Amino acid sequence: MNDSDLMYIKTIVETKNISQAAKKLFISQPSLSRTLQKMESEIGTPLFNRTKIGMVPTDAGLEFYKCACNMINIYENFKVNVSFLNNLNKGKITIGITSFLGTKLLPSILPKYHKLFPNIKINIVESNTTALEKQIEEGNLDFAIMHSTNVEDSTFKHYEILQKDHFLLMTSKDNEIKNIANTNDSIPYYEVNLDQLENLEFVGYRENKRMREVFDNIFKTAEFRPNVIVELTNYQTATRLVAQGMGVTIIARNYLDIFKEYLPVDYYRIKNVNDTWYTVVVKNPNINLSRPAFEFIKLLKELYDVESVEVIKS
Repeated sequence: MNDSDLMYIKTIVETKNISQAAKKLFISQPSLSRTLQKMESEIGTPLFNRTKIGMVPTDAGLEFYKCACNMINIYENFKVNVSFLNNLNKGKITIGITSFLGTKLLPSILPKYHKLFPNIKINIVESNTTALEKQIEEGNLDFAIMHSTNVEDSTFKHYEILQKDHFLLMTSKDNEIKNIANTNDSIPYYEVNLDQLENLEFVGYRENKRMREVFDNIFKTAEFRPNVIVELTNYQTATRLVAQGMGVTIIARNYLDIFKEYLPVDYYRIKNVNDTWYTVVVKNPNINLSRPAFEFIKLLKELYDVESVEVIKS
């Protein structure tokens, strides 16, 4: 078994089709089929179930796929790290990031990184958190930058916290909530109680958004059911609707820095609710971090003023 065999299995799993996999690998379909049959014979168990919906990996096939992803990643990182040792500084990194974080972070860090390592090719994958976490598990990303409410390590994901943040209630300037809000000298916002929001209409977020998870957590513990009149994907659309007086919404405090445009809105902290999330770097703990990826994360931590930098596995 060689590195080509690993790539063959990886490609079949990802395409779910022998013909498509063969085209992607630039080999003939009969040749790929023979190689697969030979590998299954050597291993002593089928790696795929041939079904109407395509090639579905068996439990053994899934284990093989995970190992293949890890081994391919280790070899690619080895080649990149050797280049660094030889002062060639060649290689690439693949970074996953959510759209709004990309808007905020990439202009601040990419120019500096490119200046330091001009020969490193940077591949940016922009997607939602669920899709990025799946790609981390599959070994398709060096790391991802996203928000998370749960920063517990798992078998396939390791989280490093860059920043802790909380959420605010956003309302239009003329919303009546300002008449009953309370002052708090320890924070720069007025405070409201959850029971004071019963008569308000909310602009919510769709289920594939991490902000929806926080939105639900805020109200879940208090068994409060907000009156959601519309659900959106785009944060900017939500804030502009609120500014026009169409409901209120929940927004992350650090998102306020992304777009500096003036909106006629007010912000309030909701008392005694679970409104925390984290900006995190997510990695697969079973995959060694390449030197280019390590240097990028190092710059990222400097940007967030995070002191500790994890040492690369040897």
